[in-house]
Amino acid sequence: MSIIINNLETEQDIINYKSWLFKKNTNSIKRIKRMLETDKIYRPNRWKNVDLKIELMEKEIENRK
Repeated sequence: MSIIINNLETEQDIINYKSWLFKKNTNSIKRIKRMLETDKIYRPNRWKNVDLKIELMEKEIENRK
């Protein structure tokens, strides 16, 4: 799960993250998204660019519908 730790600092990081999301099934994405949302509230400094990650996950879930 090192891709979750990725800080999404460059454009290439974002592209890699999107391709990683594409390979995951929808339930996995929802589960990781829920974890990030919880961490955002209770441990706000744990991950960087959490909002961007959550936004990318929401878009991927929406694209699959």
